[in-house]
Amino acid sequence: MINLLEELRWTEMDYAVHATNQMVALEMYRDELVRPSLQALDERLNQLERSEAIEDQFAHDDFAALHHATIEGYLLTTQSMFERGLRGMLVKVAERTSPSLVDKVKKAPWDAGQSKSIQAHFQALMAAPLDLFGCDDDLLILQKLGNALRHGDGRSAEELHGLCPSLWWNWLPPGATLQVGEHEILIPADAPRHPSFDRITLPSELLEQMMQAVLWFWQDIEFVRCNSFKNKHPTAVRMLAEMRAARPLRKEQRYWSRF
Repeated sequence: MINLLEELRWTEMDYAVHATNQMVALEMYRDELVRPSLQALDERLNQLERSEAIEDQFAHDDFAALHHATIEGYLLTTQSMFERGLRGMLVKVAERTSPSLVDKVKKAPWDAGQSKSIQAHFQALMAAPLDLFGCDDDLLILQKLGNALRHGDGRSAEELHGLCPSLWWNWLPPGATLQVGEHEILIPADAPRHPSFDRITLPSELLEQMMQAVLWFWQDIEFVRCNSFKNKHPTAVRMLAEMRAARPLRKEQRYWSRF
C-alpha cells in the first residue's frame, strides 16, 4: 500500500491537517485515561483473585463486569472519535470542492457496497479508496463493534461474529459437539447460527488495536498531506522517511488479531 500512498497527491492540503489534531486527541485519550484506568482495574482484579475472603470473591465478579463495561465504553468513544473525525474532514473538503455533497457526507452510511456510502464519498473527495489508509479490516470491525454496542443483537452483531468468531470463545455453532468428561453435549442443528451479543468477550488488547488502527489511518492521511508538498522542509523529509520505515512493521506491532 505504501507505493500507492506515494503516488497520491493532494493539491490543497490544509484540510488534511485535521489528521494531526485527531492523532493528538486519541493519543491523549489513550495515555491519560484508557490505559491508567484499565491498569487500575486489572490490579484490583488481581488483588481480589488472590484473596481468600468470601466477600472478595463476590466483589471480583462485580469488578469483572465493570472491566467489561469500561472497555465497551472506551470502544464506543474510539469509534465515535474516528467517525466524527473522518466525516469532519470530508465535510471540509466538500465545502471547498463540492458543496452539494456536504449534507450527503453528514448522513452517509458506512457500507462499502452502497453508492452513497461514506466510502464512496471518500473516494470522490480524496481521489483514493478509504481502505488505502490504515488497516481497513480493523476499521470495519470498529464500526461493527460501535453499532452492536449501541443496538445489541442485530445485523452488525451477526456480521461482527462472522468477522471475529474468537470473541465468542464460549459459544459453539449448531451441530457441534462438546465432550465433558464421559458425557457428550450436542448443540441442536436448529440452534441460532449466531450467538447473542451479550456473550461477547472484549479483551483490552482488542481496544488497544482499535485505537492503534485509528492512529494508523490518520498517520497515512498525514503522510499523503506532507508528501504532497512541492518544497519539503528537512523536518518533513525526515518525518516522511520515518513513516515509510514504520509502515511495513505494523503487522508485528499489532496488539490483537481476529484470527
